[in-house]
Amino acid sequence: MEERASMVYFSRLNAASQHYLGETRWADNIFWRHNSTANSSTLEKASRIPPAFVIRPVIENGFIVERRVVVSDEYPRGVRFIDGVDLGEFDKRLRSFRSTGLTELSRDLCVPVESVCRALRWLQVRRLLPLNTTVNDHTF
Repeated sequence: MEERASMVYFSRLNAASQHYLGETRWADNIFWRHNSTANSSTLEKASRIPPAFVIRPVIENGFIVERRVVVSDEYPRGVRFIDGVDLGEFDKRLRSFRSTGLTELSRDLCVPVESVCRALRWLQVRRLLPLNTTVNDHTF
């Protein structure tokens, strides 16, 4: 609840800042100069969310349940699936069963091998998995 309130607050702060930045008639006036720059440092600090797995409420089969999702600057509310791959479950399986092959992973997750590869790369780009992650004989 607090996180949602914080997101709404910073969203409105950003909208106000954009409004003040858009006003050019009184750019030299101290009020407009102060308000067009005062919020930018606060917004920069608030928007820095390092990519991480967190537990968030999600809708699953019509019910609200808690699941692991990835949050970041880009996705502050969280991402659960990439190309049909449940990221939390995928991460759990990768960390638990290092010797699992791509075919077995894709079968266990009920997704094509290509989807597993895309999800793996997506997590690597966000530095949630090492760039040299090995799945059976494949290094990604």
